[in-house]
Amino acid sequence: MVDVIVVLDPAFGDRIEEIAARGPVWVVESSINTPVIRDMWRTQPHVDHREVGAITSCPVSDTEARVDNLLHVLADVEIHHGSADGAELVFVDGFKLEIVGVDLSREVLDGLREYGFHVFADTPDGFTAEKVKG
Repeated sequence: MVDVIVVLDPAFGDRIEEIAARGPVWVVESSINTPVIRDMWRTQPHVDHREVGAITSCPVSDTEARVDNLLHVLADVEIHHGSADGAELVFVDGFKLEIVGVDLSREVLDGLREYGFHVFADTPDGFTAEKVKG
């Protein structure tokens, strides 16, 4: 079970609907992804962006700058899916992301560790990251 899926593959297209069955999804906008996103908003609307199947689109200036896009969108994901910790919204311990379209690299690991993610596992389309104390 994951808390949020982040799709950085600009050609993910029709697979968005399949992956959305596992959790809320943030997807980069592209000529392939955006029509699918809009169709899902029309045919499968969600009131709460945290629901399984809910889709949030992410406008990006360069769809191929996947690592930069991931590191940029993390703050927004944390604000929208985090929990209150004093005056801030943060990812809670145990929060799990599934990242699609990016491999684990030193830059990605360093960026995710800044948010407290320390447990990583490869998946066929990317990896998962889980926040743990430490």
